[in-house]
Amino acid sequence: MQQAPPTLAVANPRLLGLMRETVLPPLLDAFTDVVDGLREPLLEQGARLGIDPAPLIDGLYVMRQQREAVLGAFRTHLFRAWQALESGAPLTSRLSFDGRATNLDLVEHDELEVQLAVHHLADALTREWQSQLLSLNSYLTWIDPGLRMDADSNPFSPAQIAMGVYEGFSAVSLPGVMRVNAVECCERVLIELVGPIYETVYAILAREFGVPEKGSGQARIAHIPSTGAESAEPEPDWLTRFFGEWEVGEPGQAAAAARSPTAATPDDSTLPPALHRLLEDSRAAREEVQGRDPGMSGPRNTLSQRELVSILTLLQIAPDESIAAMVRPPGALLPRFKKQMFATAALLGVEARAVKLSAADENIVDLIGMLFQVMFDECDLSPAQREVLGKLIAPMTKVALQDRQLFLQATHPARRLLNVLAEACEGNHGQSGEERELLEKVEATVGRLALEFDESQSVFRALRGDFNLYYGEYRRRADIAERELAERQRLDEALEKARNWARAALQSRLEARVIPAPVRELLQARWAAHAAALEAGGKGHAALMQIDGLLQALESAQKEGPAARWDSVVDWLQPVWLSSGKSRTEIAAARTAMMEALHQGAMGHPTAMPEVPGDVVPETALPSVPETHASPLVSVSPLSREELEAGIEYDNVTAEYFSNLPVGTWLDFVGRDNRVQAGKLSWISPISSRLLFVTRSGARIAVASAQELAIMVKLDRLRLHRPDDAFHSAMQGVIDRLGPVAAGQSVAA
Repeated sequence: MQQAPPTLAVANPRLLGLMRETVLPPLLDAFTDVVDGLREPLLEQGARLGIDPAPLIDGLYVMRQQREAVLGAFRTHLFRAWQALESGAPLTSRLSFDGRATNLDLVEHDELEVQLAVHHLADALTREWQSQLLSLNSYLTWIDPGLRMDADSNPFSPAQIAMGVYEGFSAVSLPGVMRVNAVECCERVLIELVGPIYETVYAILAREFGVPEKGSGQARIAHIPSTGAESAEPEPDWLTRFFGEWEVGEPGQAAAAARSPTAATPDDSTLPPALHRLLEDSRAAREEVQGRDPGMSGPRNTLSQRELVSILTLLQIAPDESIAAMVRPPGALLPRFKKQMFATAALLGVEARAVKLSAADENIVDLIGMLFQVMFDECDLSPAQREVLGKLIAPMTKVALQDRQLFLQATHPARRLLNVLAEACEGNHGQSGEERELLEKVEATVGRLALEFDESQSVFRALRGDFNLYYGEYRRRADIAERELAERQRLDEALEKARNWARAALQSRLEARVIPAPVRELLQARWAAHAAALEAGGKGHAALMQIDGLLQALESAQKEGPAARWDSVVDWLQPVWLSSGKSRTEIAAARTAMMEALHQGAMGHPTAMPEVPGDVVPETALPSVPETHASPLVSVSPLSREELEAGIEYDNVTAEYFSNLPVGTWLDFVGRDNRVQAGKLSWISPISSRLLFVTRSGARIAVASAQELAIMVKLDRLRLHRPDDAFHSAMQGVIDRLGPVAAGQSVAA
């Protein structure tokens, strides 16, 4: 997470102009590419959805004839957003459609579909580039003290881009189905192009105002705080430590490198010298501990990088058995990777014992091998999933040998493909049909990469775009399941609160009162449930009026003695019988039985309440309200009953940390079998302050209080989860494992 930049003392119109010149041209080019390349993806999508191609073809003809009007409307909206900002009255980024689609006839229905697609486009861009937007927002807040521009008035925000797309396709008369599908097709291209633009803007801001104090990298993972824990200054992350001063010089060069990964860089190395030295020290330390292979110690020729890439290309298409032998056994991935690489060299007629890697190339091979080892250790992956992702080791090594942007840019296509595939696999145990289909899609994507990746990295972008079409729908379904789960938890907690209220209200009214046994039994058995249902619906006062009226009528009847009429008392019980679902016949029988029992009691001959059809009285005095769901959520705790009853003292500092945990935070839950499962904080109850954690598929993991989570930390059952960027997190893990080398300690493979 970025540190807040220094406050600006004066407005900076030159900077605004520079930003506009940096942002607008690539955005306009991106939309132009979408419009010009719309025919093929539009017809493919129409065929996939079973849409009549005739209106799509008609719409494509109209767009070809009025191309400039479409592009001009998009351009005009973005220019208008910048002009509004520079005039001191920035446009809001909230989507606004000027009150269109107010009726529900056919035309208006199509308009509503278009607006929903625009909302989805904005949401997709925001979700995809959330970290880049967060990095920018701290600067944008202070870009001009008079404007106080923030995320809501950002002229290049996802919402403004989506609105520009909407205006572009609204500028000409297109069939509704054409507009909907055109907006949806924009998502695939724009998602890939917007991120590098945001990174370029950040580079300009950092160059103009200075990099925040802690550097431009992501924040290091901190330990969960506790009493007595040292609050030392966090160490810089790997990106800041090694790459902070080793980047492409001009911000424009970063954008050019993003568009053309083969562009020349200031030097040929893809790693900074300090990291090269650390990797060499690590390798020397491992060889000292493990010993050098005697057969590899003689004079050997150094493989050129081109020869190494050829070997990796063969390993990239190696049989599944070779990949499985390399990645399935736990640990020691790097030596198995290098062994398999030299074994593959034999297919090119190269004697493994007669060749070696250059020091620089071997450093990169070591780095990628260790990176995948850390990623496999951090992620909740099955052996089969490790084997699938293991097929990416050779392609990622080839990219790392040739393109430094893999390490410098979070938007790099190869890095982003690895991240999304790891995310799709993590914690996915294939328990549902949708989860199994997702894993099959991951396997198919990796298989295509192994067959198609040669030199051009465009295959990473194309495969990720294709995978995102499927994964986006999967995530939307997961989001819906997550929201439904939170709503169920809210309803359950509201009902539990109503139960407690009903029990307390009944208990306070029955104490110190002489209540006929039949009435007491009925109230204890039925009224608590009846009152809880009313309270949960916001009508608890009606239940209190009923019982107070009943008790008042009962008191009056008791004063009259044997001659009392009990009709008024029984009338107050009518709602209780109704709420229990009794039929009219059963209610009539219950009334008669209650009247008879009360009369016998008043005559001095108390009798038990006779059994009435359909009237089953629970054994407990104050029963719980029947559950509205098959598996209630309100009582689900990650701790066992024995752990809850053990009286383990929790740390107040840790509990306070969880009390302020922001929604969206990921934690690792460690089971009693040491299985680790990642869970996201999805919802915090406004009733009980309990926290609901879910998996990536939207399934529940736990519902727990801050105190219960603090106990889990004490039991080593809970820890912070790595950042969602699997590549970044794994790189940090590699550097942390290499750290002991700098201190002169030995390092395991």
